[in-house]
Amino acid sequence: MTYKAPVNEIRFALMQEAGFQRLIDNGAYQDLSDDLLDAILEEAAKLADNVIAPISWDGDQTGASLGPDGVSVPESFKQAYQKYVEGGWPTLAAPQAYGGQGLPLALANAVTEMMNSNIGFQLCPMLSNGGMEALAAHASDDQKESSRADGCDLEQFLIGLAVKEITFLKESSFGVEFQCLLKIDVERNASGDRIQGASKN
Repeated sequence: MTYKAPVNEIRFALMQEAGFQRLIDNGAYQDLSDDLLDAILEEAAKLADNVIAPISWDGDQTGASLGPDGVSVPESFKQAYQKYVEGGWPTLAAPQAYGGQGLPLALANAVTEMMNSNIGFQLCPMLSNGGMEALAAHASDDQKESSRADGCDLEQFLIGLAVKEITFLKESSFGVEFQCLLKIDVERNASGDRIQGASKN
């Protein structure tokens, strides 16, 4: 079965039910416009229709497997995720001051709904979205300013996190250090995975 993102229906829901016309008219989101809304929905639909949804079959047939080097996922998932990250999709609703696009969360959720055409794939970005929201809501001002001063913004952090999510599925253990925000260590042993993180500020 071929997936076709319901762009017209999503646009109708955003404009008529979610009040996007009001957001556009009152300038609550400076860059939000009819043209930008259409462009985002159309491009997200292309990604969902042509890249994300079609690999669902590969995910079902190949699946994930546990081996000596950890969990492996289909190569198609890794390639699709790289396109997802390169397109800036994880940062739609992130604050502009920290590398995001500063758009309404409802628009980011509409894009997520399209990507749910392959829920096995979409489970990976959900982790980054949660991390982004946690950092935006709970990181101290000093941590946020430090990240800018060190040349590591929220977008870079998210892209690093996105890449590590996929890498984590392939490796038995890793440690990653985001020089501006935190250090994460993952240790795999017989009883399971141990994840530790600590702020560097």
